[in-house]
Amino acid sequence: MKSKFPNSNARARRTIGALAAASAVFAGSMVAAAPANAIIGGNPASRSSYPYFARIDGGGSMCGGSVIAPTWVLTAAHCVDNLTAGQVKVGLNGRTHPAFSIGVHPLWNGNASDGHDLAVVMVPASATTKIVPVQVGTVTDPGAFAAGNQATMLGLGLTDPSSPSSVGVFHELKTVLRSDDDMDDIYNKWYWFDHWNSSLMIGAGWTNHTACSGDSGGPLTVRRGGKTVQVGVASFVRSWPGKCDEPAGFAQLSHGDLAWLGTIVRSIADRWGPCTTRHGSAGKYVAFYGASPLYPHRDGRMSWKIECLLPGKPGPTDSTPPGPKPPADHVCQNKPWTPGCED
Repeated sequence: MKSKFPNSNARARRTIGALAAASAVFAGSMVAAAPANAIIGGNPASRSSYPYFARIDGGGSMCGGSVIAPTWVLTAAHCVDNLTAGQVKVGLNGRTHPAFSIGVHPLWNGNASDGHDLAVVMVPASATTKIVPVQVGTVTDPGAFAAGNQATMLGLGLTDPSSPSSVGVFHELKTVLRSDDDMDDIYNKWYWFDHWNSSLMIGAGWTNHTACSGDSGGPLTVRRGGKTVQVGVASFVRSWPGKCDEPAGFAQLSHGDLAWLGTIVRSIADRWGPCTTRHGSAGKYVAFYGASPLYPHRDGRMSWKIECLLPGKPGPTDSTPPGPKPPADHVCQNKPWTPGCED
């Protein structure tokens, strides 16, 4: 099964020339980098140890993902880019489930070096039954993203970069988060390239202990206060001149990217913990992301904020990105042939 890679931009094509043609597995989406798709240097693991891990199949490609709320799976944008919900299947609970809807970050442009490599996939309620979602990001613990933290990568990708047949075996890698300076030295070796954006990316791994083709979209997690917190989504890794031989780059789940995700899947904010409103009342965190000039923080042409508000304002339910509307549960009862009920 081939890996899913972001589209190359003109700068990358000019710089690396025939890199994509040199290998069917390691195609370039960044200068000297390819999307992260299996785990190099990790160990085989049981899927039951990480029930929130999801397998994403679509367009002849495989990626990873994570359950972040009932019916919601987080993955990389390049894994579902240009695909319809009907082309995507999600593996959870030992079964394959249809995707009902896909939401891609509005600032994703097909180039991982520009960041925002994030997407969400909506699945049937039965797909996430009994799965405890992983906590996505944090707004009260910036130390969760600090260099040196013990971290875990998960994936189904290549375990041997020279052997395509090594794909598909679930692996874990116990590793550490890397500093932005470390990652900048790896991905910005020449002054005219700028492929590491510290506000949008987080790095993890070591030489030959990293992500590889097939691991894209998979979670990068840390343990904080006895809880597992996802801090990144696998996005890219160096593939030239060596193959998957440097720390991998992940979309960092903080700041504007976390606000975007919290706007689409509002219930993830419930796990950020309690807060106190500006009036001194007990409240809950609510994320806002859009083109409104009233939001104080900028993210390209968009703006955002995460605010502590009284519970129930705004509405507490998750929103649905454009796409097919999931059928009501009663529609699927005894009618597995109904579109969207092929569970």
